[in-house]
Amino acid sequence: MRIKYMIIGLASLPIILVFTIAIMSQYVALIYLNDYNNQIQNNLFLTQIMFSQIFSQQISFQLSQELQKIPINVRTLNQYLAKLIQGQVKSNPKHKSSMVPIQQLHDNQADPQILKMFKRSRILVNCWFQSNYSTVSQMDQIGQQKLKILDQYHALSRAFQYQDIQRSRINQKTLAISDFFEAFQYEGIFSITGVNSTLKVSHKAPSCIAGNDVRCRYWYTQTAQQESVQIYPPSLIYGYSPPYLSTLSCQRIMLFNQTTQQEDLQSVICSGLYFNQTQNYFQNFASSTEQVYFLEPRSQILLYDSKQPLGMTSIETLNNSEFQYLQSQNEAIKFNNTLNQNYVNSIFKNVSNLITEYLDEANSFSQTFSYDRNGTKTIVILNPVQIIDKSPQLQNLQNNKKFSHYLIKFPYVQVNIISNENLRIHASKIENFFKNYFLAFNISFGILGLISILVIIYYTSKIKKIFYTSIDQLTDILIKMNDKKLSSSIFDIISADQQLSLDASQLYDSFKQIYQIMLYSSEDFYNQNDTEQLLKLNENIEFFKQFGNIKAVGITYNNIGSILLKQEHYFQALENFQSSIIYARYEIQEFLNLHPSFTLFDVLQSFSYFQLEQQECNQEIDQLITFLYKNQTEKQRQDLL
Repeated sequence: MRIKYMIIGLASLPIILVFTIAIMSQYVALIYLNDYNNQIQNNLFLTQIMFSQIFSQQISFQLSQELQKIPINVRTLNQYLAKLIQGQVKSNPKHKSSMVPIQQLHDNQADPQILKMFKRSRILVNCWFQSNYSTVSQMDQIGQQKLKILDQYHALSRAFQYQDIQRSRINQKTLAISDFFEAFQYEGIFSITGVNSTLKVSHKAPSCIAGNDVRCRYWYTQTAQQESVQIYPPSLIYGYSPPYLSTLSCQRIMLFNQTTQQEDLQSVICSGLYFNQTQNYFQNFASSTEQVYFLEPRSQILLYDSKQPLGMTSIETLNNSEFQYLQSQNEAIKFNNTLNQNYVNSIFKNVSNLITEYLDEANSFSQTFSYDRNGTKTIVILNPVQIIDKSPQLQNLQNNKKFSHYLIKFPYVQVNIISNENLRIHASKIENFFKNYFLAFNISFGILGLISILVIIYYTSKIKKIFYTSIDQLTDILIKMNDKKLSSSIFDIISADQQLSLDASQLYDSFKQIYQIMLYSSEDFYNQNDTEQLLKLNENIEFFKQFGNIKAVGITYNNIGSILLKQEHYFQALENFQSSIIYARYEIQEFLNLHPSFTLFDVLQSFSYFQLEQQECNQEIDQLITFLYKNQTEKQRQDLL
């Protein structure tokens, strides 16, 4: 059993060694593959961040180009209205006014022609409102003059609206103008693009003493205190169906009073802007990133959310959509701080030269920071939408100098949240694929190795059985060979087709040959038939010659000669006796070669062929036999005669 286990162990050792090396190689390869996979993941994430910054800047640039029309339109209308107030514009005397009290239009009590125009397009009609008067005739001369100015003013505002309507039919990314409205400081006269609504039930501002006066509205009071265009947070407008998100952009008109030598507030002009086409800017970009928001930074009101459409009944904020779901509010604080520090001020910078002061800093407007989104590591890219506002060019009559400057504003910010979650999932799938592949390979290799070991055990057992069986059989042969009763049947233990090892087979053949020599040498051939015995002895001669057994060959020749002599075949007997003597002389010669110091060496040397080569001896023997054969033949012929 010990030998069996040693054979199994030695045969299994290469398989186990190869299996161990294969597993270790796969483990090392898996480590390198994982490192390479993580490196590719990190590089792809950095590439994604770079391209996201580029695409985000492109979208912000497109939005900036679209929103730049707000300060341009408002400033143009402001300048035009200032010229109307100063009487510097000539009007067509045949012009028919399209101004109508807003309440009359709502009650369908306006002129039928006006109503017809309103049904055709609301921008063809302009409504006016004054809290104390409902008809033009109730106003004084200055009030009537203000309404006439507003009627002329709407000719230009109507053109801007019509242009946006046409552009929106061609370009789906057009953020169309919803309304233009104006409010004079004089008696709070208010005018707006035709709308089927009423101001009777509108909420009165708490600071208004004189009733429902537009001069008490936030957009009027705050704009009256600022020089540049003011962009207010978005709000839901319910004047139309369905409600829509809109923002107001307003600017005041200040004119120099010759009497007081001061600038007096004349009016406030506002423009409303739709945001119902905002999603068209992000439809191709939002699918390649984790989250995109488009918001107004001061109120953090959302104008676009890539994960869900904004509702029409309530306003969504960044806190409602993002921060309230964070497990760690520290991340929300960090996010808010970054947003407020960079974009909460309505005016980012005041420059006098756009080329030298603005373009050099254009690349520094974007902000990037890391952000933990409930355990997911993300990168946030903040890209502001920029507009350039030109302050009014005011004329100071005292020093006769003109001055103007540019204001860089960030009214809106694009928030792009980039996550490597998809890359990580993909990298994890690749890693799992390699793990499963190596696992399947190891299992297959292990099964193959186990099968090989089982085969080794099977054949080892078989070889062991053959080996021990051969030993047992050869031992049995030796035992029987030791028996005094010699018989060739002892070799029937092993059949001719039985599988033996090469060594056992050679040993078996040696035993068989030795035994045959012993059997032939000690055989009692006087008890057998002479003819059979002669045939058998001749076979023995050939057998003994194969092994060079000189003694056995000589004895066999002597036995043959004895049988022939008994049968009175004297000549043949003489031949065999002669051959026996010759082999005896060679046997003596071989003995003397092996024992040169033998005491009777000289005596025995005379009976050997000590200096005669075997080839010469054979020739001598052949010649002698030929001579004797001729004599015997001649003698037999004479006897017959």
